[in-house]
Order: sequence, then structure tokens, then C-alpha cells
Amino acid sequence: METKKCSNCGFDNPDGMKFCGNCGKPLIEMEQRGERKIISILYVDIVGFTTISETMDPEKVQDMLNTIFENISDCITRYGGTVHKYIGDEVMALFGAPIAYENHAERAAHAAIEINKSIKDITEKINLSINLHIALHSGEVVLGQVGSEDIKDYTVIGDTVNVASRLEKIAPTDKILVSKDFYERTKHAFEFDSFGEIEVKGKSKPITCYLLNDIRSTRDKIRGIEELETPLLGRENEIEFLKNALQETKVSNSMRLVIIKGNPGIGKSRLFHEFCEIVNRKENLFFETRSLPFGQEELHPFKQLIRNITSVSTEMTETEAKESVENSFNDLLGTADLGVLDLLDIILDFISVKELEIEPKRKQQIMFYMMENLLKKLSEKKTLIVGFEDFHWADSSSLLLLRHLINFLQEQPILFILITRPLLQVDPVADFLSIFSGKEFSSLLELKPLDTEVSLELIATLLSVDKIPSEVKQKIVKRGEGNPLFIEEVLKVLMDKKLIYREGNNWLAEKGIGVTDIPQTINEIIMGRVDLLQSMEKSILQYASVMGRIFWDKPIREAFKQKMINELSSLSTKGFVKEKVESLFEDAKEYIFNHILIQEAVYSGILKRVRKRIHADFANWLEINYPEMKNIISNLLAFHFERGEVWEEAGYYYLMSGKESSKNFNNEEAVDHFHKALEILEGHHPDSSNFFGIYKSLGKVLTRMSKNNEAEKYLSLALKLSSNDLERFAAEKSLANLYQKMSLYDKAMEKLHLAKSHLQDKGSKEMVHLIFDEIWLNYLTGNIKKAFKLLDNFEEIYNLLEDKLEEKERETLLANYYSKRAILLGYTGDTQGGLTFYSKALDLYEKNRSYSGLAAVYNNLADIYHIIGESSKAIEMYEKSQKLDKKMGNRLGTAIGYNNLAEMYIFLNNFEKAEDLLNKYLDLNKKIHNRLGLGYAYLNFGTISEKRKDFQKALDYYKKALSVFEEVKSTPMVMSAHDSLAYLHFGMKDFDSVRESIEKISEYLKGTDNLELKASITRLNGKLMIEKKDYMNAEIFLKETYVIYDKMSNTSGLISLYCDFIDLYSKQGNDKGVTQFKKKGKKIVDDILSGIKEPELKKSFLEQSEVKKLLYERD
Repeated sequence: METKKCSNCGFDNPDGMKFCGNCGKPLIEMEQRGERKIISILYVDIVGFTTISETMDPEKVQDMLNTIFENISDCITRYGGTVHKYIGDEVMALFGAPIAYENHAERAAHAAIEINKSIKDITEKINLSINLHIALHSGEVVLGQVGSEDIKDYTVIGDTVNVASRLEKIAPTDKILVSKDFYERTKHAFEFDSFGEIEVKGKSKPITCYLLNDIRSTRDKIRGIEELETPLLGRENEIEFLKNALQETKVSNSMRLVIIKGNPGIGKSRLFHEFCEIVNRKENLFFETRSLPFGQEELHPFKQLIRNITSVSTEMTETEAKESVENSFNDLLGTADLGVLDLLDIILDFISVKELEIEPKRKQQIMFYMMENLLKKLSEKKTLIVGFEDFHWADSSSLLLLRHLINFLQEQPILFILITRPLLQVDPVADFLSIFSGKEFSSLLELKPLDTEVSLELIATLLSVDKIPSEVKQKIVKRGEGNPLFIEEVLKVLMDKKLIYREGNNWLAEKGIGVTDIPQTINEIIMGRVDLLQSMEKSILQYASVMGRIFWDKPIREAFKQKMINELSSLSTKGFVKEKVESLFEDAKEYIFNHILIQEAVYSGILKRVRKRIHADFANWLEINYPEMKNIISNLLAFHFERGEVWEEAGYYYLMSGKESSKNFNNEEAVDHFHKALEILEGHHPDSSNFFGIYKSLGKVLTRMSKNNEAEKYLSLALKLSSNDLERFAAEKSLANLYQKMSLYDKAMEKLHLAKSHLQDKGSKEMVHLIFDEIWLNYLTGNIKKAFKLLDNFEEIYNLLEDKLEEKERETLLANYYSKRAILLGYTGDTQGGLTFYSKALDLYEKNRSYSGLAAVYNNLADIYHIIGESSKAIEMYEKSQKLDKKMGNRLGTAIGYNNLAEMYIFLNNFEKAEDLLNKYLDLNKKIHNRLGLGYAYLNFGTISEKRKDFQKALDYYKKALSVFEEVKSTPMVMSAHDSLAYLHFGMKDFDSVRESIEKISEYLKGTDNLELKASITRLNGKLMIEKKDYMNAEIFLKETYVIYDKMSNTSGLISLYCDFIDLYSKQGNDKGVTQFKKKGKKIVDDILSGIKEPELKKSFLEQSEVKKLLYERD
């Protein structure tokens, strides 16, 4: 049998005792012999003791003190206090330590009042006038042993002790002086008078004090049981509310969002689970997940949701996990095909079974689309209920995904239930709830405390058959304040103390349970139960609380050197923790505290220095035992190293966690982690080698988020800190990408050249990627000759690199090269050359299953087919591109597909089909918050209105488009809008406005080489000359336009231009010229018709006025 040796007398006590059975001294076995607690301290001092003792024999003085102290001690122990020490004529007593009491302040107040009253009896007994100074104060202290190895003393330390002592020195004679902290804890039960503010030595500010007079005649109003199931009482209306929300979801066949809000312990989770128990499982699917308070992996609630749906566990191999996913989907959906490319690999990446090499933005898109399609498919089978517990701890990436799901699943029968505490400060979760709580599909269910009648019913139901006096139950109800968890825990404490006990089938209560026996706050309730645990159980619970609400047995066993036997099972039986079905670590069992309040209360009672050491130990243990999981658990490692004040490692793991967030395109979260790393290292490790990595990573993410000024700041800092050519190359290249995004092309080119100068190996992969960046930059600035020359440079470097590269690397580079050469060839009008190189790129992208590459090539091929008049082929390519974008979850690509197809149908004169596509385009752009896309939609709606001769409507659309393009600062599209307005104004005979637009566009064209815009303005000048009857200049402008369009093989442009030539030559009476261009026109129309497969599209195309002008002898 294990024993515990008393440090005071050496007596061997049975394990589990709190006080020595021989000398009565406390037996404390907390780490470092100490812990933190909130207690109340009582000081009592005899007034004028020195004067009294001077006139008395020392033996009589001793007898007097023994009599007084015995009386004081009796009063203290009667109310559960402990006499801590006698100092001359002074007594110091503790309430709430070493054993925690939930209402230590009330107990101390009762003791003080009784001491003050009983001193009169003592005075008569010893025939001596005795007066007292009494003071009371509550606050946090550190309890433990101090001294050398040989001589130790159990004591309390802290400012609370000092304040209590000083209050006693200034307390009025025969009065009880208390601090405001003590007053606030007891004012509901006692009468006080204000004493005002007093100056206390050692305190910078005065202390507000009160005089404790007596017990109040009526008290003001100020958690289950292991073998009993806590019933849900008094929530009939709330259950009906949820049932109605589910019914609305079914009937409307649309999404509903319910936010359940309430204080801890009020019964939010109990309500949710009760609701899920009573819903029809044949008609509904139900899944739940939760957020964690700290250290959770990104998107944790959604990853856990996928694990719950697919039954995938961390112990599974990749093959086993794939099989589990397929079986789960087949069981639930009847198919494992969700319409998502590489579905199984995507899911396994999402839940961290494997890792795919996907560009961050694409990864986020496909992950979001996978989750969206999964929930959509599930809701098509049955009404889907998804519950999010502890939503107040949701991470920003999960909020982003949930926002996406809400936006795109509103037409699906899904009931989202978010369970949250009230949020007292502005944070991302509060912002999220604020945004969605006011939507039509959203409703708030706020849980209120139970009323007295229901609280009494809860007690009666919990205790089944009880013979507990009603006054005791009333006291429990008052203290519980309608919180079911509090009421349940109060009953537990009373049972643990044997004040409520079972006799046969009946529950009974000890006689005389007083108010002071009823716990007051949940923290004190829990700690009161914790202090009644066996020593090893308590220590294990404390160690576990430092790990978090979720913890594992393996590190605890190692920390306690395998001494654990059944303690975790015992703690589970006693309602503190429970074992989870699955574990993050395959060689360790995973547990969870039954309620976060238990973990928080236990954690708060541990000395800060002990917490710090355990945090650091646990982080080191994770690092040593699971090195292959560092990326996955980087956030958990960062948190514990930070709390353990291991600053270099904390900064490093916040940097790693930020990189993981960045890889998943969780930009806001990445920025938060990078800033956290900076804050830690700047404050504690200013010479860290991690600053370069933080600045560079932060700058790159901020570039992605278009926070350009901040990005420039951090990338410049990274450049300044760079210590070698490789770091300087990375910083300069990142700055070049930033400046390109800002359209600062000269600065971008300068940075690319500087980056190139830092590359030692001019024949490296890095050099190839630099060349690709430089090619694109030259393309954007219209320097096509330079771009072609750089492509030749690529070929030279590739020939040197080829043997050093893996096959997939070679083919990826070649596909990129073919695509860029095709773009340049198409730009210069060599459409056949463009088609040839796009075909080569297509073969490689198909071979390597590069879906984003395929989608881009299909889109670019469609552009060429559109230009050369192969309309059906163009539509086919646009649809292929859009189909791939849909399967990848690329909403922007999907939206662009709608716009491109709409433009094709406008060209083919099928306005109804075009408007349907544009409406889809507009709706999708609003959902993904793509302002630029709105401008494109307005521009095309304007084109349709103009072709219908509804000039005012067209004008309104063009102006809206112009406004959007100006707002997003897209200069090329601003000019396109001015171009559309110029042609509209021409049709409206507003020639001054036409000239004004031409001036703006001509000024813009001085700095760029936009052939299509240049041709359009040149043609418009020709049309103006026709109006002025300046036919010679008109012919010059139109011929210049013809050269550009012919070079570009721009069939739609040529159709309009041929009509202008016919107008010109008709006005000149040049029949030969008219006939010439009618022939040209007929040929191009025939060519276009040969590229249209659908009869109805041929018919609509032939109905255009310009086509009719080309085909018939007279207009």
C-alpha cells in the first residue's frame, strides 16, 4: 500500500489523506509543493495586548491567550477554516485552503461575526476587557512549502496576504473591516456599511473597504451525477423551435442556419443532442463536429466532420483510408463519385492522410468544392443536419469555408446549427455571427436559465426517489441560478461530502445543511470536487489540463514514470474526463475533459511556473515522439512552446504554422501566425535566425491578399536581412511579383534582373522560372520581340537542364513553354502557330493530369477558334474549360466560362442564350465577391442592348461597367468601356462624346501596344471621316484597321469593317469597291457558317444586320 510521509512529524499516512493523521498538518503533494488558489483570509488581533500583558504574570497571559485562541479557533474550524498560524496575539486563518471550498468568503464572514460576538462571553469568563481588530480579504494566493530541505513550512504567499494583514492593522475596534473583493463575494448574504477608501502601505491606489455587520435576513440571488442521466427539462419551446427549423428546411428544400447561444453549462449541447435523438433518422442525416480552444489544426471542425462521415482514422494506411471513404460514400450516397476530380486523393489530403503538391489557391478551391459537393450530395439523399459545437472557438479558415458553404448551398435542404457562448469582444467569430444572424435563412435561439419550478423538477428527476427537505432543494436551486450544469455539480459536491447520500433506493440529506454548505461559483464547485480526489488522480488531472481539453495518456504515463494504474478510468467514472473513440496519435489513447469549464478550473489552480514547465515538457515530448507530424501539429507545438516560454521554438513553429496556412490558401490565418512569430521573437529573441523567413513569407501572403504596401514593407525587410545570394534571390523575385501585380512594370523588371544577378547557376530551374516571369512581363508591356527572344533563351537552358530533371518536371516546364509561345503567336496573328503549340501543351497537361493547365489551354484555344470564326469549336473548348473549372472548384474560372460563352452567343446573335449565361455569371460573381466580373457582365449586357437599338439601356450598362472598372483600377478595362461608349455615342450621333473617348484611348495607347483596341479606335476614326464626308481619310483609317484585323485573323472585326467599306464606297458611288467587299464579306460569312454546327445558331447568325449587308446586293 502506498503511503505519504508527513514532512512535519514523519508519520506514514495512507495515500489519499489530505491531513496528517498524527499531527494534523496538511499533506500537499502538488508539483513544487505549491498551487494557486482563490481563498479568503481572516486576521484577528487583540487590541492593546502589550499593555495588558505588561500588568499580568506570564503564565496568566498564556492562559488568557489559550482561552481566547481556543474560542477563535473553534469559530474558524466550525465554518471549515484552517488556523494557519499564531503570531503573538494575532491569528491568521485560511478559508478555501488547503481544501477548496466553493463559498470560502461566506464561511469566513460567518466565522468573523461569531468571533466578534463570542468575545464578550470570553471577557466575562476571564474577567478581563478584551477587544479585537478583525479583517477579511479574498484573492489569489500561492500555497506551498517554503524553506530548506530539512526545515519546511506550509504557507501562503501573495499580495492577498499582505492586504489582509494591513487591513487588520487599521480595522476599528470590535469591528470587522473587509475589502471590496470580499464584499462583492458576500454582499448577497450579509449586511455591510461603507467605510470609504483608505490608503494602504505598498498599494499605489486606495482600497475601498466596508464594515461587515451581520447576516442578512433574506439572501439575494447570486453542474451530472455519474450513475444518472441528466434529463432535458424546461426546453420544450426550444425543442419545438428546432423542429420547426428542420420542417422549414424540408418544406422549402433550402438551407437554414440556427445559432444556439447560451452561457457555459446552460444546456446548449444537451439541447442539440436531444433534438438529434428525436428527429427521424430515416428521413434525416445527422453529423456533428466541434472547434477546440487552442492548438487545433486548420479547418479542424471540417476535417473532423469528414472523418466522422467517412470513418477514416489516423491509424489507417492510405489504402485503408481510401477503402473506408469509398465504402462510406457508397453506403450513404450509392456512389463514390461526387463530381470532383481526384476525389479520394483530395479527401485524404484534406484530413492529413497524404499531401498533394497543388498550388495553394487551387488547393483551397478544390477543398472547398469537395466539401460543398459532399454536403450537397448528402442533402440530396436526406435532409442534412450539421452541428458545430463550441463555435466560439472556430478558426478563421473554418469561418471562410462555412461562409462559402452558406453562399453556395442555400438551395439545398441543410440545417446548420452553430452552438456558441455569448461573445463579449469583437473577433472573427463575432463578426461572422453578426453578418449571418440577420439573414432571412438564419435564426437565433438564445437559452435562458431554468425557472425555479423546472430546477426543482431537475433535482427530483436526477435523484429519482428523494426524501431531501424542500428547504435544502430551494437552497440548491437558488445557488444554481437556473443553470443545469451548476445544479448538477452542486449535487455532486454535496454527495462527495456525504451531505446527500443514498440509502437503498432513496436519496437522503444530512440534517442541518446550511447555506454555507452550498457551493457558490462553478470554479469553486469544480475545485472542491478536485480536492477530494486521490493524490495521484488530482496530479494527473492537473497535468492533463495543461495539455488542453483534449489530452493523451502516453505523455502523462511518461511524466509520472508509468505509475498510473486505473486513475484515468477512475476520473472517467467520476465524471471529469472520457476516452475518445479515435486518437490523433496512433500509439496513445485520446481523452477529453467532460466540460471545458473543468479543464479551465483545474488549469487555473496550477502555479504559473509549474504550468510553464509542463507546457514546455509536453511540446518537447511532441517534437521528439512525432517528428513526422511537425507540420500537422505545428500550431499545437507553437502554442505549448509559447506558454512554456521557449521563445525560439515558439517563433519557429508559428512560422511553420503560418506556412501551412499559406499552403492551404488560408491567408488571414497565415498572417496571424506570422505576426505572432514576429511578436514573440522581437520581444524575446531579437537575434533569431527566423526573421528573414517570417518577413519573406509574410510579404508573399500579403501580396496574394493585395495588401501591397504592407507586402512591400516586409519583403524589403527580408531583402535587408538577407545574408546570402539565395536569400537575396528569393526576396528580389518576391518583390518583382509584387510590383507586377501593382502594374509597376519597370520596377518589376528591375527586380527580376536583380534576382537574376544573385543566381550563381545560370542553368538552373530557378533561372527557367525567372525567364517565364520575364516573358510574361514583356508580354504585358507589349514588348513581344523581347518575349520571343527570352523563349529562345529558355530552350538553351532547358537543353542543359533536361538530363537533371525528373520526367514530370521536364514535361511541366515544356507545357509552360508551349503555352507561352502559343499566346505570343496568337497575339501576333499567327493563329495556326498558336494552335500548334497549344496542342503540344495539351498533350503534356493531359498526360500529367494537370487540370488547371488543361482548363487554361482549352480557354485559350477557344479564344483562337473564336477569332478565326470556328464558333462551334470555340463553344466546345469554352465548355470543356468550364467543366474542368467546375470539377476543381474554381469558381472564378467557372464564372469566366459563363462570360466567354455569353460573348460567343452575342457574336452568333442569340441574345436570349447570352442573357441566361450572363445572369449566371453575374450571380456567381456576386457570390465570390468579384467586382471586376460585374464590370464584364455590365459591358456585355450593354452590347446586347445596343444591338437591340435600346441605346439608353446600353448607355446605363456601359456607365455601370465603367464605374466598376474605375473602382477596381483596371485601366485596360476602363479603356474598353470607353471604346464601347464611343461606338454607342456614334450610333446616337453624339460625335463630341465620341471624340472625347477617342482622345482618352489614344493617350492610353501611347504607353501600350493593345492591337485590338488600336484597331477599334482606328476604325472609329474612319467612321467619323465618313460622317464628315472626308472619304479619302476615311479610306486611309479603314485600310489601317484592315491590316491589323487581317493580321489577327479577327473575323468579327472584319465583318464590321467590311460593312464600313461598303458604306464608304456606296457614298462615293464606287460600285466596284462595294462588290469587292461584298465578295470578301460573303466569303468570311461562309467560313464562319462552316464552323457553326447547330442549325439554330446558323439561323440566328444570318439574321444580324451586318451579315445581311454583306450577303445582299442592296441594304
